[in-house]
Amino acid sequence: MKSNPTHWLYLEPFVHLTQQKNHVLLYNTLNRKMFEPALSDEITRLVRELGVESNGYVIPVDAADLEKETVKQFISRLTRLHMGGLLPVTLSRGKPLNILPRPAFKRGLKPYEAGIERPGIRPQDYLHEISLHLNAGHSELTRLFPDAFYQFAFPFGGKQFGTTLEPSLFTKLLAEFSSLSPLAINIFGADPAAYSHWVELVALLKQTGFSVKYHFSLPQAAAAPLDTLGRRDKIALFVTFPFYTENLETIEKLEDDPRKKGRLEYNFILRDTDDLDKAQQLIAHFKLRNSFLKPCFTGANQQFFEQHVFITTDDVAGSKPDQKQIFSRITFNENDFGKFTILPDGTIFANVNDPALGNLHSMDGITMIETEMNKGISWNRTRNRVSPCKSCVYNFLCPPVSSYEVFFNRFNLCHIYAE
Repeated sequence: MKSNPTHWLYLEPFVHLTQQKNHVLLYNTLNRKMFEPALSDEITRLVRELGVESNGYVIPVDAADLEKETVKQFISRLTRLHMGGLLPVTLSRGKPLNILPRPAFKRGLKPYEAGIERPGIRPQDYLHEISLHLNAGHSELTRLFPDAFYQFAFPFGGKQFGTTLEPSLFTKLLAEFSSLSPLAINIFGADPAAYSHWVELVALLKQTGFSVKYHFSLPQAAAAPLDTLGRRDKIALFVTFPFYTENLETIEKLEDDPRKKGRLEYNFILRDTDDLDKAQQLIAHFKLRNSFLKPCFTGANQQFFEQHVFITTDDVAGSKPDQKQIFSRITFNENDFGKFTILPDGTIFANVNDPALGNLHSMDGITMIETEMNKGISWNRTRNRVSPCKSCVYNFLCPPVSSYEVFFNRFNLCHIYAE
């Protein structure tokens, strides 16, 4: 501590400070303002001291510090952005108390040793969404987009995991989590309605309080018995190109059906700008409110993919996460946390690009959660754990690591940090 400090320099507890080499970023979670100061020797020293956890965002400064022009400008900008400021030492008997912006955990899981009682787990704290794949195999969708399954929610086309989900597996799963409402259940398949136990599955899901979403291609939706689904069940449609007249008729029929109003979701799978233009035309023509554009990397569309998936500094700044969102992003992966995918043979994944956690034939739901929390990769894959993101000052502002990045094994799908 300085021998004759005149002021305390402090940062507000809602400000995040990060420094990587010669780059410093301060972010105010209340007004969503960013400050990237030009670094001099004096500013580098002040920032480094403010960032020391034991200092608690409060450090002493003396008259000599405050006479330096770079320090004056730095403190003036902090004050204008409501990120911090100065307090005369005469206003307090000692160092002012401050609270660093650190996430607090209500409960957590720790690895346990054999013979020690397992910690109690409330599934509702950890389980949010389950995706069931009823049947696997080649369909028009998986033929056109064989790698889409690894990039975003999409039917599984491989045959090595079996072809049909045994009914005992979904009844086991639904029974175990029957009290978890509104647990999201996604139903996929090479052809979901062709599943041999389709009627039984739909009937069981109707009796639950789950939020259920069935996923079809447009031709599959045209042939599926959609009217037998629950009245609140969502219907997600994959729209691909080339786009045929019968697909147009399917959309017209669905949009004109009052029983399906508000239940429809459209996922446009895009390979190039031509697909994007056609998708936007369809969205405008039908006034589709619940529609999503999903670029798919095919190996031959690198330029299109970089243009529409890679993010920029402006994208990061524009996301403007609040304190809660930042705490989430630095603690766990929001894209994967609480989610499981189950393939037709019962194989369980937290993210389909990562190693399997086990099989539903031999693993119950609680063990499934425990395994991912204690041994898994997906839920804990945050940007401060992967390269090069962990060396980037924007890592706590960036969206969570996506399946695109895991699929590519490249964690900087951005125009910010170049390897």
